Amino acid sequence: MEAPGGGEAVAIEPAQGLAPGVALRGMPSAVANAVFASAARRKGEGGARSELTERELAVLALVFDAKKLTQAFKLLETPGALVRHVGARSRRWVYAARGGKAWTHVADGAQEMYLCWPGHYCGCQSFFYNVVSKGDAPMCKHQLAAAIADATGAAESVEVEDQELACMLAQI
Repeated sequence: MEAPGGGEAVAIEPAQGLAPGVALRGMPSAVANAVFASAARRKGEGGARSELTERELAVLALVFDAKKLTQAFKLLETPGALVRHVGARSRRWVYAARGGKAWTHVADGAQEMYLCWPGHYCGCQSFFYNVVSKGDAPMCKHQLAAAIADATGAAESVEVEDQELACMLAQI
């Protein structure tokens, strides 16, 4: 059997003595990361925006439930719902994703935002409950949207002073 892109496909079997599925626990993340890497390669160094192919979308639909995938794309399509904040000098970055069921407003009138890094952290409850505690999902909808944005260049990007970025991160 030939693997996508050429070469031999490798069958992955559960490790000896483990229940089926246990050895594959990290597989959804690896599959999603391969899709994101493929899209990022097409984006290239010029930073031009790319789109996910039908095949990549089909693979993501196998890894993530339809509701989460739909919510992630809704974040990407809504202006200001997902913003990449980049430090002016350091070039360090973090995503701020609009949150809450109705995008609830906080006391000062600004909308609630969750800081997140694809594959590592999000400040939302779903991340802590479904990803960290239960291990039911490889990432929350905010991380998924951020990962898609990273791979395709789809997110709005705002340059901020490094001190402002540090203040944002200090709130975690």
